[in-house]
Amino acid sequence: MKIYITSFFISLLTFNVTLAQEKTFNKYIENGIALHDEGKYQQAIKQYEKALKINKKSTLAHAEIAYSYIGLNNAKMALKHVNRAFKGDKSDNFPMIYVLKGNVLDNMGKTKQAVKIYKQGIARHPDMPMLYFNLGITHMRAGENTKAKNAFITSISKNYSHASSHYYLGKLMEEENEKIPAMLAYYFFLLLEPETVRADEIYDRLLELSIGSGVVEKTGKDEISITLNEESLGSGFSSIELFLSLQNAKNLGDEAYQKKTKTEKLTANTESFFNLMSEMKAENQGIWWDFYTPHFAHMVECKVITTFCYHIGLSKGGDIALWMEAHEEEAIDFVNCVNEYGL
Repeated sequence: MKIYITSFFISLLTFNVTLAQEKTFNKYIENGIALHDEGKYQQAIKQYEKALKINKKSTLAHAEIAYSYIGLNNAKMALKHVNRAFKGDKSDNFPMIYVLKGNVLDNMGKTKQAVKIYKQGIARHPDMPMLYFNLGITHMRAGENTKAKNAFITSISKNYSHASSHYYLGKLMEEENEKIPAMLAYYFFLLLEPETVRADEIYDRLLELSIGSGVVEKTGKDEISITLNEESLGSGFSSIELFLSLQNAKNLGDEAYQKKTKTEKLTANTESFFNLMSEMKAENQGIWWDFYTPHFAHMVECKVITTFCYHIGLSKGGDIALWMEAHEEEAIDFVNCVNEYGL
Protein backbone atom coordinates (compact mmCIF):
# COMPACT_ATOMS: atom_id res chain seq x y z
CA MET A 1 0.00 0.00 0.00
CA LYS A 2 2.81 2.41 0.88
CA ILE A 3 4.57 1.60 -2.36
CA TYR A 4 1.40 2.36 -4.29
CA ILE A 5 0.91 5.73 -2.55
CA THR A 6 4.54 6.73 -3.04
CA SER A 7 4.38 5.84 -6.73
CA PHE A 8 1.17 7.80 -7.13
CA PHE A 9 2.67 10.96 -5.63
CA ILE A 10 5.85 10.62 -7.69
CA SER A 11 3.68 10.32 -10.84
CA LEU A 12 1.60 13.31 -9.77
CA LEU A 13 4.74 15.37 -9.14
CA THR A 14 6.12 14.45 -12.58
CA PHE A 15 2.81 15.38 -14.19
CA ASN A 16 2.77 18.79 -12.49
CA VAL A 17 6.38 19.49 -13.48
CA THR A 18 5.57 18.58 -17.09
CA LEU A 19 2.59 20.94 -17.10
CA ALA A 20 4.72 23.74 -15.66
CA GLN A 21 7.43 23.18 -18.27
CA GLU A 22 4.88 23.15 -21.07
CA LYS A 23 3.39 26.40 -19.82
CA THR A 24 6.83 28.02 -19.62
CA PHE A 25 7.75 26.66 -23.07
CA ASN A 26 4.60 28.12 -24.62
CA LYS A 27 5.28 31.47 -22.93
CA TYR A 28 8.74 31.67 -24.47
CA ILE A 29 7.30 30.86 -27.89
CA GLU A 30 4.58 33.50 -27.52
CA ASN A 31 7.15 36.09 -26.40
CA GLY A 32 9.36 35.21 -29.35
CA ILE A 33 6.53 35.57 -31.86
CA ALA A 34 5.55 38.95 -30.42
CA LEU A 35 9.14 40.20 -30.65
CA HIS A 36 9.49 38.83 -34.18
CA ASP A 37 6.35 40.67 -35.25
CA GLU A 38 7.90 43.88 -33.90
CA GLY A 39 11.00 43.27 -36.01
CA LYS A 40 13.13 42.45 -32.95
CA TYR A 41 14.50 39.26 -34.47
CA GLN A 42 17.58 38.82 -32.25
CA GLN A 43 15.51 39.20 -29.08
CA ALA A 44 12.96 36.77 -30.48
CA ILE A 45 15.68 34.19 -31.09
CA LYS A 46 16.78 34.44 -27.45
CA GLN A 47 13.24 33.58 -26.36
CA TYR A 48 13.11 30.59 -28.70
CA GLU A 49 16.50 29.40 -27.41
CA LYS A 50 15.07 29.43 -23.88
CA ALA A 51 12.21 27.28 -25.16
CA LEU A 52 14.74 24.86 -26.67
CA LYS A 53 16.37 24.41 -23.28
CA ILE A 54 13.06 22.88 -22.20
CA ASN A 55 12.59 20.85 -25.38
CA LYS A 56 15.67 20.77 -27.63
CA LYS A 57 13.82 18.71 -30.27
CA SER A 58 10.87 21.07 -30.65
CA THR A 59 9.96 21.40 -34.32
CA LEU A 60 8.02 24.56 -33.52
CA ALA A 61 10.90 26.32 -31.73
CA HIS A 62 13.44 25.49 -34.44
CA ALA A 63 11.01 26.63 -37.16
CA GLU A 64 10.39 29.95 -35.40
CA ILE A 65 14.13 30.52 -34.95
CA ALA A 66 14.64 29.84 -38.66
CA TYR A 67 11.92 32.37 -39.47
CA SER A 68 13.63 35.02 -37.34
CA TYR A 69 17.00 34.31 -38.97
CA ILE A 70 15.33 34.92 -42.32
CA GLY A 71 14.35 38.32 -40.92
CA LEU A 72 18.04 38.89 -40.14
CA ASN A 73 18.99 37.79 -43.68
CA ASN A 74 21.06 34.99 -42.18
CA ALA A 75 20.24 32.16 -44.58
CA LYS A 76 22.90 29.83 -43.21
CA MET A 77 21.50 29.83 -39.67
CA ALA A 78 17.93 29.74 -40.98
CA LEU A 79 18.72 26.59 -42.98
CA LYS A 80 20.46 25.02 -39.97
CA HIS A 81 17.40 25.42 -37.77
CA VAL A 82 14.82 24.48 -40.40
CA ASN A 83 16.76 21.23 -40.95
CA ARG A 84 16.55 20.60 -37.20
CA ALA A 85 12.84 21.35 -37.36
CA PHE A 86 12.46 18.50 -39.86
CA LYS A 87 14.19 16.18 -37.37
CA GLY A 88 12.12 17.47 -34.48
CA ASP A 89 9.40 15.88 -32.40
CA LYS A 90 6.34 16.93 -34.42
CA SER A 91 7.51 17.69 -37.95
CA ASP A 92 4.38 16.17 -39.52
CA ASN A 93 2.24 18.61 -37.53
CA PHE A 94 3.94 21.63 -39.10
CA PRO A 95 3.70 21.42 -42.91
CA MET A 96 4.82 25.06 -43.12
CA ILE A 97 8.40 23.88 -42.52
CA TYR A 98 8.43 22.79 -46.18
CA VAL A 99 7.46 26.33 -47.18
CA LEU A 100 10.07 27.73 -44.82
CA LYS A 101 12.89 25.56 -46.13
CA GLY A 102 11.86 26.14 -49.73
CA ASN A 103 11.95 29.92 -49.13
CA VAL A 104 15.41 29.73 -47.60
CA LEU A 105 16.79 27.65 -50.46
CA ASP A 106 15.14 29.87 -53.07
CA ASN A 107 16.61 33.00 -51.48
CA MET A 108 20.02 31.28 -51.52
CA GLY A 109 19.66 30.78 -55.26
CA LYS A 110 19.21 27.03 -54.91
CA THR A 111 16.17 26.86 -57.17
CA LYS A 112 16.22 23.13 -57.95
CA GLN A 113 16.53 22.22 -54.27
CA ALA A 114 13.70 24.60 -53.38
CA VAL A 115 11.43 23.05 -56.01
CA LYS A 116 12.30 19.59 -54.70
CA ILE A 117 11.36 20.56 -51.14
CA TYR A 118 8.05 22.09 -52.22
CA LYS A 119 7.20 18.95 -54.17
CA GLN A 120 8.08 16.77 -51.17
CA GLY A 121 5.75 18.92 -49.09
CA ILE A 122 2.99 18.63 -51.69
CA ALA A 123 3.38 14.84 -51.71
CA ARG A 124 2.82 14.76 -47.93
CA HIS A 125 0.33 17.63 -47.71
CA PRO A 126 -1.45 17.82 -51.09
CA ASP A 127 -4.22 20.13 -49.86
CA MET A 128 -1.93 22.89 -48.58
CA PRO A 129 -2.25 25.90 -50.94
CA MET A 130 0.85 27.73 -49.65
CA LEU A 131 3.08 24.98 -50.99
CA TYR A 132 1.73 25.45 -54.51
CA PHE A 133 1.88 29.24 -54.20
CA ASN A 134 5.51 29.27 -53.10
CA LEU A 135 6.38 26.72 -55.78
CA GLY A 136 4.85 29.17 -58.26
CA ILE A 137 6.98 32.03 -56.93
CA THR A 138 10.14 29.94 -57.32
CA HIS A 139 9.23 28.93 -60.88
CA MET A 140 8.39 32.54 -61.74
CA ARG A 141 11.74 33.78 -60.44
CA ALA A 142 13.44 31.14 -62.58
CA GLY A 143 11.56 32.31 -65.67
CA GLU A 144 9.53 29.08 -65.85
CA ASN A 145 6.25 30.86 -66.47
CA THR A 146 4.11 27.91 -67.54
CA LYS A 147 5.03 25.95 -64.43
CA ALA A 148 4.48 29.06 -62.31
CA LYS A 149 1.03 29.64 -63.84
CA ASN A 150 -0.02 26.05 -63.17
CA ALA A 151 1.19 26.28 -59.56
CA PHE A 152 -0.73 29.52 -58.92
CA ILE A 153 -3.88 28.05 -60.49
CA THR A 154 -3.60 24.98 -58.26
CA SER A 155 -3.10 27.22 -55.23
CA ILE A 156 -6.30 29.07 -56.13
CA SER A 157 -8.17 25.80 -56.56
CA LYS A 158 -7.17 24.88 -52.99
CA ASN A 159 -7.99 28.30 -51.52
CA TYR A 160 -9.63 30.86 -53.81
CA SER A 161 -9.47 33.49 -51.05
CA HIS A 162 -5.65 33.62 -51.20
CA ALA A 163 -5.21 37.10 -52.65
CA SER A 164 -1.50 36.74 -53.46
CA SER A 165 -2.15 33.81 -55.79
CA HIS A 166 -4.50 35.98 -57.87
CA TYR A 167 -2.05 38.89 -57.68
CA TYR A 168 0.91 36.96 -59.06
CA LEU A 169 -1.19 35.05 -61.58
CA GLY A 170 -2.37 38.39 -62.95
CA LYS A 171 1.17 39.76 -63.02
CA LEU A 172 2.39 36.66 -64.82
CA MET A 173 -0.37 36.75 -67.42
CA GLU A 174 0.22 40.43 -68.13
CA GLU A 175 3.93 39.69 -68.54
CA GLU A 176 2.92 37.07 -71.09
CA ASN A 177 0.79 39.71 -72.89
CA GLU A 178 -2.38 37.79 -71.99
CA LYS A 179 -4.56 40.83 -71.31
CA ILE A 180 -7.89 39.10 -70.62
CA PRO A 181 -6.61 36.51 -68.11
CA ALA A 182 -4.60 39.25 -66.39
CA MET A 183 -7.73 41.40 -66.02
CA LEU A 184 -9.73 38.51 -64.56
CA ALA A 185 -7.06 37.76 -61.98
CA TYR A 186 -6.69 41.46 -61.12
CA TYR A 187 -10.44 41.91 -60.65
CA PHE A 188 -10.56 39.01 -58.21
CA PHE A 189 -7.44 40.13 -56.36
CA LEU A 190 -8.99 43.57 -55.84
CA LEU A 191 -12.24 41.97 -54.70
CA LEU A 192 -10.27 40.27 -51.91
CA GLU A 193 -7.75 43.02 -51.15
CA PRO A 194 -8.97 46.48 -52.18
CA GLU A 195 -7.17 48.79 -49.75
CA THR A 196 -3.45 47.91 -49.70
CA VAL A 197 -0.41 49.44 -51.38
CA ARG A 198 -0.29 46.71 -53.98
CA ALA A 199 -4.05 47.09 -54.52
CA ASP A 200 -3.38 50.72 -55.45
CA GLU A 201 -0.86 49.54 -58.04
CA ILE A 202 -3.13 46.85 -59.50
CA TYR A 203 -6.14 49.17 -59.65
CA ASP A 204 -4.12 51.53 -61.86
CA ARG A 205 -3.12 48.62 -64.10
CA LEU A 206 -6.72 47.46 -64.36
CA LEU A 207 -7.89 50.94 -65.29
CA GLU A 208 -5.30 51.06 -68.06
CA LEU A 209 -6.26 47.62 -69.36
CA SER A 210 -9.99 48.33 -69.19
CA ILE A 211 -10.44 51.99 -70.11
CA GLY A 212 -6.99 53.15 -71.20
CA SER A 213 -6.36 53.99 -74.84
CA GLY A 214 -3.80 51.18 -74.99
CA VAL A 215 -4.18 49.45 -78.36
CA VAL A 216 -6.75 51.98 -79.64
CA GLU A 217 -5.54 55.22 -81.18
CA LYS A 218 -7.34 57.96 -83.06
CA THR A 219 -5.27 58.54 -86.22
CA GLY A 220 -7.55 60.97 -88.02
CA LYS A 221 -10.89 62.74 -87.83
CA ASP A 222 -12.80 59.60 -88.77
CA GLU A 223 -10.02 57.02 -88.46
CA ILE A 224 -9.09 54.80 -85.53
CA SER A 225 -6.19 52.33 -85.37
CA ILE A 226 -6.46 49.11 -83.31
CA THR A 227 -3.37 47.04 -82.53
CA LEU A 228 -3.70 43.54 -81.06
CA ASN A 229 -0.92 41.46 -79.52
CA GLU A 230 0.21 38.57 -81.69
CA GLU A 231 0.00 36.29 -78.65
CA SER A 232 -3.68 37.03 -78.13
CA LEU A 233 -4.60 36.29 -81.75
CA GLY A 234 -3.96 32.58 -81.27
CA SER A 235 -5.57 32.31 -77.87
CA GLY A 236 -9.18 31.71 -76.84
CA PHE A 237 -9.40 35.36 -75.84
CA SER A 238 -8.73 37.00 -79.21
CA SER A 239 -12.40 37.72 -79.95
CA ILE A 240 -12.91 39.18 -76.47
CA GLU A 241 -9.86 41.39 -76.77
CA LEU A 242 -11.04 42.54 -80.20
CA PHE A 243 -14.48 43.33 -78.78
CA LEU A 244 -13.00 45.37 -75.93
CA SER A 245 -10.78 47.23 -78.39
CA LEU A 246 -13.76 48.03 -80.62
CA GLN A 247 -15.67 49.17 -77.55
CA ASN A 248 -12.83 51.51 -76.56
CA ALA A 249 -12.68 52.77 -80.13
CA LYS A 250 -16.41 53.56 -80.02
CA ASN A 251 -15.99 55.29 -76.66
CA LEU A 252 -13.39 57.65 -78.10
CA GLY A 253 -16.13 59.34 -80.09
CA ASP A 254 -18.82 59.14 -77.42
CA GLU A 255 -19.10 62.54 -75.72
CA ALA A 256 -21.37 61.23 -72.95
CA TYR A 257 -18.87 58.45 -72.16
CA GLN A 258 -15.93 60.85 -72.14
CA LYS A 259 -17.67 63.00 -69.51
CA LYS A 260 -17.91 60.05 -67.12
CA THR A 261 -15.53 59.65 -64.17
CA LYS A 262 -12.92 56.90 -64.30
CA THR A 263 -15.02 54.72 -62.00
CA GLU A 264 -18.11 55.23 -64.15
CA LYS A 265 -16.14 54.30 -67.25
CA LEU A 266 -14.75 51.25 -65.48
CA THR A 267 -18.26 50.22 -64.44
CA ALA A 268 -19.60 50.40 -67.98
CA ASN A 269 -16.66 48.50 -69.46
CA THR A 270 -16.61 45.92 -66.67
CA GLU A 271 -20.24 44.97 -67.12
CA SER A 272 -19.79 44.58 -70.87
CA PHE A 273 -16.66 42.50 -70.28
CA PHE A 274 -18.32 40.18 -67.75
CA ASN A 275 -21.37 39.72 -69.96
CA LEU A 276 -19.22 38.76 -72.93
CA MET A 277 -17.20 36.29 -70.85
CA SER A 278 -20.45 34.74 -69.65
CA GLU A 279 -21.80 34.41 -73.20
CA MET A 280 -18.66 32.61 -74.36
CA LYS A 281 -18.26 30.36 -71.33
CA ALA A 282 -19.99 27.33 -72.90
CA GLU A 283 -17.36 27.20 -75.64
CA ASN A 284 -14.35 27.26 -73.30
CA GLN A 285 -12.91 25.73 -70.15
CA GLY A 286 -10.19 26.32 -67.59
CA ILE A 287 -9.89 28.59 -64.55
CA TRP A 288 -10.77 31.71 -66.54
CA TRP A 289 -14.11 30.23 -67.59
CA ASP A 290 -14.91 27.76 -64.79
CA PHE A 291 -13.88 29.90 -61.82
CA TYR A 292 -13.59 33.62 -62.59
CA THR A 293 -16.40 33.96 -65.13
CA PRO A 294 -19.18 32.40 -62.98
CA HIS A 295 -18.21 34.60 -60.01
CA PHE A 296 -18.38 37.76 -62.07
CA ALA A 297 -21.50 36.68 -63.97
CA HIS A 298 -23.24 36.25 -60.61
CA MET A 299 -22.39 39.87 -59.75
CA VAL A 300 -23.98 41.00 -62.99
CA GLU A 301 -27.11 39.04 -62.13
CA CYS A 302 -27.17 40.68 -58.69
CA LYS A 303 -26.82 44.11 -60.33
CA VAL A 304 -23.90 45.06 -58.07
CA ILE A 305 -21.24 45.89 -60.69
CA THR A 306 -21.33 49.60 -59.85
CA THR A 307 -20.64 48.89 -56.18
CA PHE A 308 -18.01 46.31 -57.12
CA CYS A 309 -16.14 48.87 -59.21
CA TYR A 310 -16.13 51.35 -56.33
CA HIS A 311 -15.10 48.61 -53.89
CA ILE A 312 -12.03 47.60 -55.91
CA GLY A 313 -10.88 51.23 -56.00
CA LEU A 314 -10.95 51.81 -52.23
CA SER A 315 -7.16 52.17 -52.11
CA LYS A 316 -7.64 55.53 -53.82
CA GLY A 317 -9.82 56.91 -51.02
CA GLY A 318 -11.34 60.30 -51.85
CA ASP A 319 -14.55 60.27 -53.87
CA ILE A 320 -14.54 56.47 -54.10
CA ALA A 321 -14.50 56.04 -50.32
CA LEU A 322 -17.14 58.76 -49.94
CA TRP A 323 -19.36 57.00 -52.48
CA MET A 324 -19.11 53.74 -50.54
CA GLU A 325 -19.98 55.51 -47.29
CA ALA A 326 -22.98 57.19 -48.89
CA HIS A 327 -24.30 53.96 -50.42
CA GLU A 328 -24.48 51.66 -47.43
CA GLU A 329 -27.49 49.76 -48.73
CA GLU A 330 -25.80 49.03 -52.06
CA ALA A 331 -22.66 47.95 -50.19
CA ILE A 332 -24.70 45.46 -48.15
CA ASP A 333 -26.31 44.08 -51.32
CA PHE A 334 -22.85 43.68 -52.84
CA VAL A 335 -21.50 41.79 -49.81
CA ASN A 336 -24.57 39.54 -49.75
CA CYS A 337 -24.18 38.82 -53.45
CA VAL A 338 -20.53 37.86 -53.06
CA ASN A 339 -21.27 35.70 -50.01
CA GLU A 340 -24.10 33.94 -51.86
CA TYR A 341 -21.53 32.58 -54.26
CA GLY A 342 -19.41 31.26 -51.40
CA LEU A 343 -16.67 33.84 -50.90
